[in-house]
Order: sequence, then C-alpha cells, then structure tokens
Amino acid sequence: MSAPQFEGSPDLAAEFELIARFFAGATVERDDVLTGIGDDAALVAPPAGSTIVSVSTTLHEGFDFAPDVPAAALGRRAIEDGLRELTESAGYRVAPRPAWALLGLTLPAPDEDWTREFAASFAEACRAAGVTLVGGDTTRGPRSIACVLHALQSRSG
Repeated sequence: MSAPQFEGSPDLAAEFELIARFFAGATVERDDVLTGIGDDAALVAPPAGSTIVSVSTTLHEGFDFAPDVPAAALGRRAIEDGLRELTESAGYRVAPRPAWALLGLTLPAPDEDWTREFAASFAEACRAAGVTLVGGDTTRGPRSIACVLHALQSRSG
C-alpha cells in the first residue's frame, strides 16, 4: 500500500529520487555534519567555542525573479543572498564562516532540466563558499526558493 498523497504534495519516492539525483553529495563534505541530506533532519556539531549564526532568504517567482530567469542564476543567488547578509550584518568584528545550508524548493511541476541546472549552480556556489547542503524540503506549488544559511562565529571574535 502506498502512502496517502495530499493535494499539492509531491510523491515521496519522487522527492527522494530528486534529492539523490541532483543534490546528495553535490556540495563539500564536512566533518561537523553528523546526519545530512536525505534524512528528515540534519544533525551538525559546531566546534567548541563557536556560535551558529543563521540567515534565511526566500525568492518567489513573479516577485523576486521573473519566470524567464535561468535556473543557474537562481541556484547561485540562493546562496549568494545569504552570504551577502552574513557579511553585511552589523555587530561582527569578524564575518561568520559559512558552514551549512537548508534548501526549500517549491516547483509547480517536475522539471528535470530546470532542476539539474539549478542544482548544479547551487552546488557550485556552495562549494565555493565551503558550505554543505544538509537538508531541506521539496514541495509542489508556485516556484519559490528558500535557503537557510548557517555560519560559525568564534565566541571570542
């Protein structure tokens, strides 16, 4: 018997296939990730003496970006907006070091080409910043991209 599906929810098997095909293992590996992408929750272990700094960004099609914006541009922007918030935030003597990301991806319908292009640029931006994608959520609805970026800040800095 298959799990019940609610209107607007993706097929769970398709969701896990999407994660495995396009996102799992695509970003940097970090020793501080105990349970990462593919599970329902991430478990990370920040180094002693560190505080976690978190920022969240959300992009909505038709409001934050036009429908014809390439998926690759959105993949980069999902991380770069959070990085910018981390470096521009007041109150830091030393900018926090990016570490982990959670990605919420809402798509109106399955689109393998769009997802492949988005995932490749998202992973490239993560690798450049030293960030590991540790989890998130995929769902069906109007296209939107939510990214929570977690960084480490030394308690002495």
